[in-house]
Amino acid sequence: MITSSARRNALGAGLAAVAVAVSLFGAAPAANAATSDPAGDAVQDCAFLTDTGQEVCVDHGDDLHAAVYDETGYTVIETQTAPSTAQIKAARAAAAVYVVAKLYDDANYGGGVKEIDASGSCSGSTIWNVGDIGSGWYGRVSSFAGYSGCRVKIWEKVNFKGASLGYLASSKNVGSAMNDQTRSVQAAK
Repeated sequence: MITSSARRNALGAGLAAVAVAVSLFGAAPAANAATSDPAGDAVQDCAFLTDTGQEVCVDHGDDLHAAVYDETGYTVIETQTAPSTAQIKAARAAAAVYVVAKLYDDANYGGGVKEIDASGSCSGSTIWNVGDIGSGWYGRVSSFAGYSGCRVKIWEKVNFKGASLGYLASSKNVGSAMNDQTRSVQAAK
């Protein structure tokens, strides 16, 4: 049986290349340091894996990608632009998912984060669908950003119904009509 630490060591060289390549694309939108939502509940950052339906959550500020790896075995690749050939090769060598979108509690990419991870980036006619972001995120989304070359569209109701906003690379403020109304999301090229 291979332990998590042994698996990490075995993937170290390939993942180091991914980390270097990812860092070359620049930083993600800055998140404000929020520790609780208006109701006083602890803020969490969550990743939803579209291919498996798994969700992994950590306290805001904790290493979400390490938790995804520990719980699922997937390495998370995060880049705002389409992944490079080197990143794609490294991802194929490791079990990996790509961040395709992030939904934020607050305007200007602040507060807790709901990350949407998929087995590929946005290319061609691929659309990553999340028909229900989960009731824990209802009434929360105020900004969003696309990753891995994706543009994001948010919907007011589950299963892509009602009012919508997008497809946009990012929106630092979804506006009063869509603020805290998102229940489903799509990411596409």
